[in-house]
Amino acid sequence: VAPVTPAAPAGPVAPVAPAAPAGPVAPVAPVGPVAPIYPPGAYNLTSTFCSTFDFCLDLH
Repeated sequence: VAPVTPAAPAGPVAPVAPAAPAGPVAPVAPVGPVAPIYPPGAYNLTSTFCSTFDFCLDLH
C-alpha cells in the first residue's frame, strides 16, 4: 500500500489588518455670538439679519 502523503501544513495565515483608528472628529463649531439687537436707527445695517426674525422686525 502506498504511504499516505501527510497533509501539507497550512501556509502562513494572512494577518488581519487592525481596524483603522477613527480619524480626528471635526470639532463642532461653537455657536457664534448672537447679533446684538440694534436700535431702530440701525435698521438698514441689520435688515438681512432681522429679516429672518419676526421678533427683530417687530422692534423696528
